[in-house]
Parts: sequence; structure tokens; C-alpha cells
Amino acid sequence: MDQYHVEEMFGDASKILKEMYPDGRIDRMKRSKMSAFGAAVLMGGPLPAISYYTSNEPDIITLLDKLYHKRHAGRADGVRLFDIVNDQIGQHHKDQITEELLDMSVSFKMAFNLYDLVETDTQAQGR
Repeated sequence: MDQYHVEEMFGDASKILKEMYPDGRIDRMKRSKMSAFGAAVLMGGPLPAISYYTSNEPDIITLLDKLYHKRHAGRADGVRLFDIVNDQIGQHHKDQITEELLDMSVSFKMAFNLYDLVETDTQAQGR
């Protein structure tokens, strides 16, 4: 993780959250799921993590995808995050793209703190 890159992405991550959640309220579990994404990247690799989250937590992938495309405007427009990462790994840039994914997830995790994290009704019923 590169603290400079995390801080550099923080503003964009916050803007993306504001666009997706204009009422300023975000499900508390999204922050935990974003943290778990970083762990999944480290433990299983970027492609398995993206594959799992695409099927099971698509909102997390949508956030990461929006941040990637915002940071790399004009590059890979309309291409899915999985395909971008797969291409980067194929070009022997696995460490670089893994670091970028981790930095993006940490930026979002920190940006979630600017919003009202609430429990959804399904979380409250599970208690």
C-alpha cells in the first residue's frame, strides 16, 4: 500500500460515493466488504477476488471500476475491471495492478467514514 496514492485517490473515492449515495447514507456492511476485498486480493489474487465480488458483491466492483476509470480517463473506457486486471497481469504488471487495487480499496474504506453508515433492515432482523 502506498500512502501517497491512497490519499491521492481519496477525493475521487469520496466523489464517487457521493454520486452513488446522494443521500449520504451507506450500508455499514459496504465498508467491511471493501476491507474484505483487499484481504481477498492479498490472499487469493486479484482475478479470483474480482470474480467472486462481481458475482456476490457487485456494488464493490462498481465502486472500484468507477475509481479506476476516473483515474485513468480515456484509457480502457467501457472495459470491465476484470479484463483490465487480466490484461495487466498478462503484461507482467501483476504487482502494480495488485497495489493499485489495494490502494483503491483503502481509499474507499477511508472515504466511507465521511458518510452516515447505517444498518439495513436485513442486518437489524438478523440480530
